[in-house]
Amino acid sequence: MAHPEDDVLALFTDALREQIGGYYDPKAGQFYLLDDMPAALVDILTAHELTHALEDQYYELDALLESEDATDDEIFARGAVTEGSATLLMMIYSIEQAFDQSLSEEDMAAMTGVGQEAVDRLPKVLVRQLMAPYVVGMSFVQRGNAMGWMAGGYPVDDVNRAYERPPTSSEQILHPEKYWDEDKRDDPVPVSLGSAGAALGRGWVREDDGVLGEINLAVLVGAPTPAPEDPAGVLGSAWTNRAAEGWGGDRYELWARGKKSVVLLSTTWDSEKDAQQFAEVIAEGPLAGHRIAGRNVALVYGEPPRKKLDALLDGMLREAPQP
Repeated sequence: MAHPEDDVLALFTDALREQIGGYYDPKAGQFYLLDDMPAALVDILTAHELTHALEDQYYELDALLESEDATDDEIFARGAVTEGSATLLMMIYSIEQAFDQSLSEEDMAAMTGVGQEAVDRLPKVLVRQLMAPYVVGMSFVQRGNAMGWMAGGYPVDDVNRAYERPPTSSEQILHPEKYWDEDKRDDPVPVSLGSAGAALGRGWVREDDGVLGEINLAVLVGAPTPAPEDPAGVLGSAWTNRAAEGWGGDRYELWARGKKSVVLLSTTWDSEKDAQQFAEVIAEGPLAGHRIAGRNVALVYGEPPRKKLDALLDGMLREAPQP
């Protein structure tokens, strides 16, 4: 997902500095804007940030986006609601301003091109975390119809529903019908690694764990990451591919011993066919080992002790969800 030599924190910080014209702080109840923004853009960014402020009064964004009970992927999905809602309102407002000739060509170029160089330097997985909540989230709050606002305006009732019953995965953001259509509703399957990592032996320490979700797993199987200026980026299908679709759930753990590290990744899929398609593509990457059993695929990355690989894979599959 990122090259070992990359200073990921520095790259991400640079991108944020160039991308962000303002932000809303739910803890302080205040929003901030850069003091060198063109006047017309100040109004547009204010529309975005005031949307956050308004929704915060009703739905407590801080608690929603920092809940310790939610997985990483679930937090991403909630963020797509907040940023998608604000981006949609900002876009509607900016188009009205453009028709009123309040924006010059230079203003429009600045609004669409801010921070492009910094974004281009980011690993694809971080581009997804930075950009997708805004562009795909905007489609999500319109039930997947990126141009829905032209006929129906800002979808107040659907935005309220998404806050009151938040989406639970990036899969639902990429495939809005898996949230909005009750007949197709697809919530993630909880995945546990249990004590599988103990097979690594003495001296190994678990340093991190979480859920990647379809939005990040798609990077591992070669899904494209749309450029910020690509209009197709508003479509969930532009961020995933067949090998990542059918995601049911996952869990990863990062283990370390000295300078060595190992990542255990357990995934479960909607069908055995989905699992097989994922396994066939992921096996082409830099794996230490993998194993498939029914709908479950276990993967090991890094440098595990050679004699421990089978025990790790067996342990992961023992803990995997059963039909």
